[in-house]
Amino acid sequence: MLVTAQRVKVVLVGLGIAVVCIVAAEFIRGAVTRDREPLTPFKSDVGRFKVMLPAAVSTETDQVETTMGPVRQTMYKARAKYIQFLVAYTDYPDQYMATTKPADILAGAARSAASGVNGKLKREEAFVSNGLATRQVWVRAPKGVHMRSRLTLVGSRMYQVTALAQRRHVFDRKIEDVFASFEVLPAPAAAPTAPDSATAGPQTAAGQP
Repeated sequence: MLVTAQRVKVVLVGLGIAVVCIVAAEFIRGAVTRDREPLTPFKSDVGRFKVMLPAAVSTETDQVETTMGPVRQTMYKARAKYIQFLVAYTDYPDQYMATTKPADILAGAARSAASGVNGKLKREEAFVSNGLATRQVWVRAPKGVHMRSRLTLVGSRMYQVTALAQRRHVFDRKIEDVFASFEVLPAPAAAPTAPDSATAGPQTAAGQP
């Protein structure tokens, strides 16, 4: 299957938080060839994470008003030949964090991953990745699209690493490499002012406002 067009917004919601998200994907049949494009190290000082992604990374930031205050979501998008990758984070309001257990936040986000794309939750796993409690979901969405997503809560910040692909590519090694490479970085002593960028290869990601 050849990916020809993709419009995505990541599902990043917790229990009791209504974040409006849409995931729409369009695929057509085409010649199947191997994806030989290498992954490139990408680091976000503002987001405090690093990960391996396809070289061209774009950034989107949205702020959604909720009953508990504004929720800001930042998303990084990169597309391989057959797979759309998304890395996103959301900072939850202090009031929400004070009244909700971390396990419930992860569970709520996992359930919302399926409903947010009008899909069906096929599998859910809880485990530790790079020392952090992580929840992985596998969702079957409309139009033959499958979504694999890893959710990690660090303090009041929810990270989500997502891959969207047709079924034949949902277990591609490239997805495993991206998931395994994701790492949360220590908080800096002072807020960074430099834009996010790839640490190797062309600098393609937009900076944070």
